[in-house]
Amino acid sequence: MKPVSLKTKMVLYILVFFVVIAPGIVLLSLNHYRSSVENSVADQQFMLVTRIAEELDQKIIFSQEALVSASRRINPRIISDPLKAEEFLFNNLSLISIFDNGVFLFGSDGRLIAETTQRPGRTGMDFSYREYMKRTIATGKPVISSPFISSMPHHHPAIMFTVPIFGDQGGLQAIFGGSIDLMKPNFLGLLSRAKIGTDGYFVLTTADRTVIMHPEQGRIMASFPVGRNPLYDKAINGFEGAGETVTAAGVHSISAFKRLKTVEWLMSANYPENEALAPIHEANCFAWVIVFLGGIMTVSVFWVVMKQLIAPLISFTDQIRMIHSNEDHDRQVEVATNDEIRELATVFNGLMAGLDEKEKRLREVNEALETRVAERTAQLEETNMILQNEIRNRIEAQEEIVCLNEDLNRRALSLETINRELESFSYSVSHDLRAPVRHIKSFINILMTDHAEKLDTEAELLLRRISDASGKLEVLINEILNLSKVSRAEIKHLPVNLSALAAEIAGLLKETEPLRAVSFDIQDNVVVTGDPALMHMVMQNLMENAWKYSAKTAQAVIRFGAVEHGNETVCFVKDNGIGFDMANAEKMFGVFQRLHDSSQYEGTGIGLATVQRIIHRHGGRVWAEAVEGEGATFFFTVG
Repeated sequence: MKPVSLKTKMVLYILVFFVVIAPGIVLLSLNHYRSSVENSVADQQFMLVTRIAEELDQKIIFSQEALVSASRRINPRIISDPLKAEEFLFNNLSLISIFDNGVFLFGSDGRLIAETTQRPGRTGMDFSYREYMKRTIATGKPVISSPFISSMPHHHPAIMFTVPIFGDQGGLQAIFGGSIDLMKPNFLGLLSRAKIGTDGYFVLTTADRTVIMHPEQGRIMASFPVGRNPLYDKAINGFEGAGETVTAAGVHSISAFKRLKTVEWLMSANYPENEALAPIHEANCFAWVIVFLGGIMTVSVFWVVMKQLIAPLISFTDQIRMIHSNEDHDRQVEVATNDEIRELATVFNGLMAGLDEKEKRLREVNEALETRVAERTAQLEETNMILQNEIRNRIEAQEEIVCLNEDLNRRALSLETINRELESFSYSVSHDLRAPVRHIKSFINILMTDHAEKLDTEAELLLRRISDASGKLEVLINEILNLSKVSRAEIKHLPVNLSALAAEIAGLLKETEPLRAVSFDIQDNVVVTGDPALMHMVMQNLMENAWKYSAKTAQAVIRFGAVEHGNETVCFVKDNGIGFDMANAEKMFGVFQRLHDSSQYEGTGIGLATVQRIIHRHGGRVWAEAVEGEGATFFFTVG
């Protein structure tokens, strides 16, 4: 294959510049211009959708306030007389102009009293099944509904504004409502027909992705698909702003999102990218035409200039090529010019003169090197084989470690999920049991106070036992709720003076039984870093435990202090009470675990479990040491 000439190479270099470097510069410039235009369009889109959202908020507030204002003029005579109610509705022309799908008055049970649509046979119709009716009755506040299919003959999608009307005694008397047809040219319908540029449009959806407003009316009431528009999915989760995305129809667009303040609705504006960035496409075409024409002109000029400049160099190259291809050829070259090429030829001739001697010496050195290389290659092959075996063994060990770690992670995740479910179940059950227990206590109190004369002694005794049992059950439920809250509460890390907490709790305990002979020994200035509320719960449980289980000791002593053990501070609460068998030490921190008879020492068996959970959440440890009949000591660390 014939070598490429220097002249051709120079031309190729110029081509490379115009094919790679120049287009690169143009591409960077165009990308910068595109980014600037995109940012500008995105900012404009967000400003537009923000202004539209603010206008919608104002119109919604105006519509709701108009409905609330009119509801204040509705009295019991209007509510009780459908004819007067209908007359009242038709006299409110401003409401009829706002609510183009009708104005309605419902009873407190959700049945229709009067309406502006005057459809026969509808008076008394039950609308309590409607979502807006349930929410209004449940909350007692004005409600703006999600879209629903109207019961009017047109069966259009609609939304309902409702306002509760209360009597003088505070009871719900009626519900006043106004409905807007999403297909009519009201403030929502007109916005759905608005355009951004030629093909851009607005969309309004609820927080649960239901379409309220869309230029395609068939899409209203449909659910906005998940995953089809990534930026919309992000906006549903709280994002407000603008950016590039792909719409549910697969169109690349610059979209902006803004959440309304009055209701949980999301307003979005979609501007097709090909229309928004039309100036970019025109700039691209113009720039590439300039690059192409400039490249052709530059290559032509360089071709002529280089042809004149490199002719001597081509002659020099041809002579060298002859020397290389023919060993018997004269190794001297001749150049007729007086420039740098002649100097290069002189140096070349000097180099060629000593080349033979160097080649001879090089052959001798090569022979010696080949021998040494062969020996070293054999050694390297043996070493490589050993290393490959070692690498193979390490890879197998590493793969086994990865498998073990993955299994451990799966088990940890499963355990964490189970714990969360158990905590949620415990909280839900305990929370739901509180109301029935309160009802039981209330009914017992009614029986014992209002019907005491009808109860014999045995019945009264049984009721008191039921009351005591329900009281204990209420305490147990509260303890379970506290344990659940401890597991979910956010921990604050602040300095906590445990000595001050111990002194405060000791004072409260003395007030409960002022005649008990108990002395407290509290070390000063024991300070840890943790959550003040949770650490108060720890100290209260441990101090109350010491107080309870030293109740039968003649001279009870309760101590609190801390000692330094290694690099950590170990706090303790110690008493000289009844103690316990160390064989059961691990059980006492379990939920509902008790080591002593509940008839002698009251308790729920949750306090120490709560202490352990709080300490673990602080990154610490808790344990106990005791001797039966001599007392117990509870130790704990914090972080």
